[in-house]
Amino acid sequence: MEIYKTKNLFFKPLIVRTEGGKLNVGENNVFHVSVYLMSEGGPITIGNYNIFEDKVVILNKSKTEPMEIGNFNYFKEGA
Repeated sequence: MEIYKTKNLFFKPLIVRTEGGKLNVGENNVFHVSVYLMSEGGPITIGNYNIFEDKVVILNKSKTEPMEIGNFNYFKEGA
């Protein structure tokens, strides 16, 4: 997956499951261990300078509507 070629910091494993939806990730984000990015079809767009701590779950339940996460957000552990 091309996501690891971006200017982001990953503490693997990062779990990504998209059912045909696209995942767009900006730059300078930090993904701690066991961050789940899941979509049931709608795209997920993540901006820049976000921090995702351990066990954060991002879920787009829409089959068509996009989910957008802006810039400078901080998702605490288990959010």
